[in-house]
Order: sequence, then C-alpha cells, then structure tokens
Amino acid sequence: MFACERDGGPDRDRTDDLYNAIVALSQLSYEPSLSLAWVGSYLNPERLVKASAGLPASSLTSYLASLTAPFAKDRRPMPSPFSNSLLSTLLGKRQSSDLAPQAIMGGVTGSRFAPSAKIKDLPVVVFDFESSGLASRTERIIEIGAVKFEGRKEVERFSSLVHPGRPVGEEITRITGITDAMLEGQPSIAEVLPMFHDFLRGCVGVAHNAEFDTGFLIWESTRLGIQCDYVVLCTLRMARELVKSDRKNLDALASHYRLTFESRHRSIGDILVTAAVLWNMIDENARLSTLRDFAPYQEQMQAP
Repeated sequence: MFACERDGGPDRDRTDDLYNAIVALSQLSYEPSLSLAWVGSYLNPERLVKASAGLPASSLTSYLASLTAPFAKDRRPMPSPFSNSLLSTLLGKRQSSDLAPQAIMGGVTGSRFAPSAKIKDLPVVVFDFESSGLASRTERIIEIGAVKFEGRKEVERFSSLVHPGRPVGEEITRITGITDAMLEGQPSIAEVLPMFHDFLRGCVGVAHNAEFDTGFLIWESTRLGIQCDYVVLCTLRMARELVKSDRKNLDALASHYRLTFESRHRSIGDILVTAAVLWNMIDENARLSTLRDFAPYQEQMQAP
C-alpha cells in the first residue's frame, strides 16, 4: 500500500493521476483488458509512484501504455499476488459502486499451459463454492473451498466462509447446513477472493459441474475488477462421456466408485470426492494424458 493514502500529500495526488490514466488507457482500441493486467501485476505500487513522480499527469497514459506492451504481447501470467498489485491498490481506493463500469481495469489472473503439457506434471486445484442461490449474476458465494494436489498428493488446502452481505434462505441452509449465524463476522468476498485467486493461479482448476462454479468465480471477480483466464476441467462433462452410470451427479459417481463424503454440500467434503472421481476416470482412460486430451472437458472462462 502507499505510504500516504487519503490524508493529503503527493502520494494521494499521484494515486488519483494514475487512476485517471488507467481509465484513459482502458478506453483505447487495443486490448486493454490484457495489457492492464500485466502493468498491474508486474509493477509495485510504491515503485511506480516514485518512478512516475517526474512525469506530468498528461503523460501518464502513454507511460503506462509503454509499460504494458511487452507483457500483453507475451501474455505472461501474473507473478505476484493480485492483492499486492498496482490495480488492486488503485481500485481499492474507489467505492464498489464505481468499480462495475471499470471492471476491465482489474488484473487478469489465470493459468495457461501448452496443449502438450501432461496433467500428471501440473499442479491441480479442485475447488467448490457454496452460494446463496443458483443465479451467479445475482446471488453470492458463501463458502470457498479448494485443495491443491501435486502428483495426486494433497499439498495445501484453502477454506473460508464468506459473508454475502445478505441473509441466506432457509432452503440454502437446509442443503448446505450454513446458517446466517455461521456467516456473521466472516470476511467479505472482497477479502477472500483475491486470496483464492492467489491459491488457484498457475494451476489447472477442476470442479464438478464447473459451469456453476466458474460462473460464480467470473461474476464475483468482475464485481471486484478482476478478470479470470484459467484452465478449468469439468468432471461432470468427463463423467457424461466416460462413466457407465445412469446418473452423473456427485452422489451417483461417489456410489459408482465406492467413495464416501467427509461432509456433503460443504466445499472440502465435495472436493475430496471430486478429486477421487477425477483420478478414477483418468486411470480408466489411458488416452487422457495431455491437456489437449482434456480439451472436450474444459470449461470456457468467458467474462460477462
């Protein structure tokens, strides 16, 4: 964060200048949604304030544009946490109501690999969201869970309840067991989601019925000014083609593979079963080796 924020002084003025320059840059005809991400992730906010100190405000847009060029061209992934980036810092100084029209200014976070990359050699994050309802455009995430695997070995977990800023309905409580009392005092999505992006970045994502989870990931991220560009595989798509079972929901697949839930309709419990289903399907289908082989089962990350 800046040494001086909104209490007056040169840092505050330069913050405003940089914000306005990013707004201008986001309106240029070339793809600012890509190039802004790399500026925001590669440059430390304090260093940028110092580096641009001698430039007039009118020159900042072209200055930022020159910095974005090599990063956008190479489409390199973010090397540093989005929460520590320039764009996160600047956007964090604006009210949430101001962010929606400027979502394009947020960082792009994601993971891309060569089609020939073998899934066994890549880190895999199986994730699951619980939400206040089914509609990703209007409902909110109330729990995020994820488990990271390397060589099928669990190496790290991420789990957090999320206060949705509204009561959860009785039906959601009945399904998930998550109550308003449990969510009271929990962090907001603005606090939790950047940390989840840091956890997922650089890994292959996996979810069961990934369309649901990626929908919430995209919409919640967009509201915070973050764009997503992940490789996400859907085990439901895989099961529909590869598993001989009348039903393909997670309960049916758990029964098919004789798996048990640690807890059903809670993120970590569902994740562990999803991971086991994934490994079983891969073992049963030797042709599934590279990401190219998994292309039919990949969920497309499309911004709203």
